Amino acid sequence: MLREKIYKASATKAPENEELIEKILSLRDKKAKILGYENYRELSIASKTANNALEVIDFLKELGKEALPKATQEISELKEFAKEKFGYENIEIYDYPYLSRKLKEIKYNFDPSEVKPYFEKNKVVFGMFQFLNNIFNLNATQIKDAKLWNDKVIAFELKRNEVILGTLIMDLETNENKRGGAWADSWITSYEKDGIRVPATGIIVCNFPPSKDEVPSLLDHSDVVTLFHEMGHALHLITSKTKEISASGFNGTEWDVVEYPSQWLQEFANNKEIIKTFGVHYKTKEIIPDELIQKILDSLNYGQGYSNNRQVEFGLFDLMIYDNTYSKEQVQEKLDQVREMVSVIKTPSYNKFQCSFSHIFAGGYGAGYYSYKWAEVLSADSYTEMTKDGKIDKQLANNFFDNLLSLGGSVNMKESFFNVHKRKPDPKALLKLTGIL
Repeated sequence: MLREKIYKASATKAPENEELIEKILSLRDKKAKILGYENYRELSIASKTANNALEVIDFLKELGKEALPKATQEISELKEFAKEKFGYENIEIYDYPYLSRKLKEIKYNFDPSEVKPYFEKNKVVFGMFQFLNNIFNLNATQIKDAKLWNDKVIAFELKRNEVILGTLIMDLETNENKRGGAWADSWITSYEKDGIRVPATGIIVCNFPPSKDEVPSLLDHSDVVTLFHEMGHALHLITSKTKEISASGFNGTEWDVVEYPSQWLQEFANNKEIIKTFGVHYKTKEIIPDELIQKILDSLNYGQGYSNNRQVEFGLFDLMIYDNTYSKEQVQEKLDQVREMVSVIKTPSYNKFQCSFSHIFAGGYGAGYYSYKWAEVLSADSYTEMTKDGKIDKQLANNFFDNLLSLGGSVNMKESFFNVHKRKPDPKALLKLTGIL
């Protein structure tokens, strides 16, 4: 079968990396011990908001345990669908992406391209700024005469309560000379000099469909989520009121919470009432129908149990390989143990996923991959409490702005969460928001 052939080629690539993994683990262990830590994961977590590695392992195990019934139910439904529709007696891991996509199409009868006429880029951008004005009294004024590198790039001056916070540049449409993906970055980081605040300049870069003479740039819903996500990063940068550059904006923010502000803001792109403020058909001016919004929201939670436990699997594996200086065989054993704990589809024995897990062996996520879920819990919890009565709690939102967003990296963000919400984060907030519980 072609699917298995392609899957196996991907799952067995770079086998020589097993020996490199042994060397990486050994060197990391030596580094940790030289610096006085028991192992590398404790060294890694020392600069994050988690108290220690055991706290994180317990956190991930609990997330996996809570989501396991939902993940099991999802796979059972998929097996039934596969048998009824295609005559499959069983499904393998390499069947999952295809069968899952087909079931989703039938279950929700939703084509993501249906929404694009309702999400015209400029309407979404100005709608997002109107939302931020409503909750934060944040004003965005377009700088019409800004000299930028492309006539489709736009700039805004951001003010709050008549105080200039900084400038935001938005380069949102794709072009042939542009790197793929989406990101936010700092051009100038705010700081204080001689008692005067130097405003920040941030930039958001995306690769949305290009506008043409007769057709504007039209976004799908995932593009809208991306824009809100990157705006969360930009807010974290531009609103920072810290005096020192080293703690301003993203600077100094712990790695396991740097995605907290961005993931928090992106949740509002999934809010029905907010979608309706900018979801307007670019030709007919019709507001996006409620039933189409509901299709978007229903489809978002599809497969969340399985997806959650895949991420838990990666996060646990990343932490459990630092108990010792393991051989390649022992690394595989650890991965197999984690899969036994949280996986709902059997992984073939030939799978060598670890050999291409570049996040933890070649990137910045060594003993820190858990950060994705850690930040998701904080953002889901903040969003849920802020919208729990169906309306946005503006008092809580402004507390969030003043006592979390604008502090940059000057305060441990988990402490800031406590100062805003007067309690510890609740992991179940994420599970409820994603429809797992």
